[in-house]
Amino acid sequence: MAKLIDEWKGVIEARTAYSPLAMAMYSEFGPMNKFVNVWPYAGVEHRAEVGGKTAAAKVWAGAGDAHTLAQENRLCVPSAFSPAQ
Repeated sequence: MAKLIDEWKGVIEARTAYSPLAMAMYSEFGPMNKFVNVWPYAGVEHRAEVGGKTAAAKVWAGAGDAHTLAQENRLCVPSAFSPAQ
């Protein structure tokens, strides 16, 4: 986990120039070495656009490296009461 956090420190400023980071955290309990990050997007198209740009610019820490064993992506829609609306 320390290696991943160090990688994020090196790219987070450049990465957030493309879209804001809502949350990044890791767990000490439950599944070992679980790291979660949440990025709000205007929609699916915006997510795809930002993903392409950040991949091309190589500003995505830990993507596809040896210490990433699994990755899960979810597209979530904020509830009506959410300030993210």
